[in-house]
Amino acid sequence: MAKSVQYMPLVGLPDRTAPTRAGQIFVLLLITAILYLATPFTTQTPLPSANPPLDNNIWSSIPPSTSLTFTPCFGSLQCARLLVPLNWNASTTDSNATVSLAVIKRPARVPVTDPRYGGPVIVNPGGPGESGVYQVLSDSAALQTVLDSPDDKGKLYDIVSFDPRGVNNTTPRLRCFRDAFAQQVWQLGATDYGLLWDSERVVGLEWARAAALGQSCAHGDDDDDEGILRYVNTAQTVEDMRHLVEKLGEWRAAEARRTASNHTYDGLAYRPGHEKLQYWGLSYGTLLGATFAALHPHRVGRMVLDGVVDPADHYAGAWRTQLQDSDAIVTQLSADCFAAGPRGCALHTGSSSADVEARLTSILQTLKDAPLPVDTVGGDGPVLITYGDVHLALLSAMYSPFAMAAPLFRLLPALERRDASDAEIVRLAARKQGALVPASARSDEPVPYVSAMGAVQSIACMDSVGAAPPLTRATFRAYLAELRAQGRWISPSWARNRLACVGVGEPSASAAAGGEHARHGDAAAQCASRGGSVPRECGAAAGR
Repeated sequence: MAKSVQYMPLVGLPDRTAPTRAGQIFVLLLITAILYLATPFTTQTPLPSANPPLDNNIWSSIPPSTSLTFTPCFGSLQCARLLVPLNWNASTTDSNATVSLAVIKRPARVPVTDPRYGGPVIVNPGGPGESGVYQVLSDSAALQTVLDSPDDKGKLYDIVSFDPRGVNNTTPRLRCFRDAFAQQVWQLGATDYGLLWDSERVVGLEWARAAALGQSCAHGDDDDDEGILRYVNTAQTVEDMRHLVEKLGEWRAAEARRTASNHTYDGLAYRPGHEKLQYWGLSYGTLLGATFAALHPHRVGRMVLDGVVDPADHYAGAWRTQLQDSDAIVTQLSADCFAAGPRGCALHTGSSSADVEARLTSILQTLKDAPLPVDTVGGDGPVLITYGDVHLALLSAMYSPFAMAAPLFRLLPALERRDASDAEIVRLAARKQGALVPASARSDEPVPYVSAMGAVQSIACMDSVGAAPPLTRATFRAYLAELRAQGRWISPSWARNRLACVGVGEPSASAAAGGEHARHGDAAAQCASRGGSVPRECGAAAGR
């Protein structure tokens, strides 16, 4: 029996003035840094939704199809729902269950019959578990400006993305919570951020929460006849992307026939089995692209892997190769503050940048022992500014120093003074309250999509199931100490990534074959991520 499906209302986007080309590139570089690192699996604060929602019925109004039938959506964009097999490794006797991919496109500025038409570029924002639909809504204009040739005869591109299986508007969606209220209660019960190594009791609590969330996702998934959880690994998504490339080629040929009357355009003909991927992947998106190149080297046209993830580390489930230089960012920010002097940086102190960094550390340590109470304006109730809140602000400054470091360095002296009336502290408190999802036990609103509430760990952990011995409390403590030595500021976030796999169960044999296939192509994925020739060098690495 068909089940009714609720879709996440996508938040509205603020009006923006046209940025410079350099500014757009800078923003994209920041996105590269943020997406893989900044979303801890157990983040305690939902994504803010400060803007009114767009039409949340748009996806339910589009019938899923085995071909791409684009419908106008969200202003000048186009949307479609593409049916793909639930399990690309299924035999002919297995179930014919499907996944409906939410696909979105910013059309090129010329029709497909124009000589300047360069075809679609598929983009992926990373995560894993981030929404490609939201990436196109928020960033596709900037991406298109970067990719389009400024030359009158240069190529102009469609920007295409999709919500990967298990994510956001693609169905079936992972269901780890019954409703928005249950999800919010879970988020609010999280340990204060950054305290993971402070005591064995905290480690025990986080361990139990990771197990509970994984079990909840598995049990919620059981409501489906087949269950999406077992089929959300990277290799299955690669096959979705290969199929999307095929269907985009089919759409291109049909669009050319529709708009060009009886004229024939040989270059626009559909080439079954030979359509090429044009791709720009950020962060985890580089792993998706590198795995595509490993498994389908002859299907790669042009590929940008931007902010490269270590494939061997990912598929081993190790999470050991990302933090080595992270503390140097805080050291550099402290040096910049000292160089700016007391008039240019409110945190300036002492006779060297080391004194600035020591002051920063001392302020955070004080908050760990004594959070700051704030009475918010507007009567919404009291707020505590905790070590975790400011630690997250520091991580944001590390990922986005040009945008986020200056506000943080203004905030820290006010926290040191314990001045709850300071404007920066009041703003932080208001943001903390505003991030809460308005929900009640009687709400029938769909569960807001937060990638850390199931999708991230399900994808990453399914990729590495069976690649390493099961994690124990003892091995996790040793791992935590290892990460702490690599980077004291980011290590709590990073350690939670691996801890999340405690609660994720084994996939079915046929689903696991997809992840195993990807791991067998790991040498080729590493080759592609290092810039090796695809398919000549990297195809050989995959044994092709």
